[in-house]
Amino acid sequence: TQDLGAAVERYSKYKFDRMIYVTDFRQEMHFKQLFAILEMFGYDFSDKLTHLGFGTVNFGTEIMSTRKGKVILLNDVLAKTVEKAEEEIKKRKTKGDSSKIGVGAVKYAFLKNEPSKDVSFSWENSLNFEGNTGPYLQYSYARASSILRKSTKKAKAKYIHSLQSDEAELIKKLSRFSSICSKALSELNPSVISNYSFELAQNFSEFYHSSTVIGSPEEEFRLAVIECYRIVIRQCLYLLGIEVMEEM
Repeated sequence: TQDLGAAVERYSKYKFDRMIYVTDFRQEMHFKQLFAILEMFGYDFSDKLTHLGFGTVNFGTEIMSTRKGKVILLNDVLAKTVEKAEEEIKKRKTKGDSSKIGVGAVKYAFLKNEPSKDVSFSWENSLNFEGNTGPYLQYSYARASSILRKSTKKAKAKYIHSLQSDEAELIKKLSRFSSICSKALSELNPSVISNYSFELAQNFSEFYHSSTVIGSPEEEFRLAVIECYRIVIRQCLYLLGIEVMEEM
């Protein structure tokens, strides 16, 4: 009954085009019944209601459950992740904001999975700088920024006769950004953006290792490609709520 009243009040106040309920996937039947009752009562906004169910979170063999009293607080997870990120920065003897790295690692660990699937969370995997993780994507952005800083030339898009294969693959992947965002929105699935971001970062890494940038005849063009990469990967991470750093 609370959900019935809340739906009516929210539509009266906001006149929404769409209202999305984000809860545990096990409540799916509850929301199907809720939406059906609102339709039976004659509320014409009932077809604008959507339930987005998400999976459970596993910390090792433990599953978070409020009913069983097995609760791990988000603040505790974030604090521990930031602490471990600081340790990783010191171990790697590198730069970076441990808060941005730690929080980004937690967000990405959840958002790279399809919403309805369970999440198996581990600090070791989430803070890996070389896997499908938030820190890896943040580091990739910082590396691109470093190349642009080191060059004395300006990025310039211009006609060139031929492209290296890894260069062409990166450009093709960059061109898909808009369609990826549309797909993520239509499916209500942030993992579409996460997976695209990881694939894009891999393409950039292959390009970086196979194509000389600074000192090459195509330096200005390749700087332009890298600047495009920086823009797109930054926007991807922004959509996932993850901050970037110019140096790591």
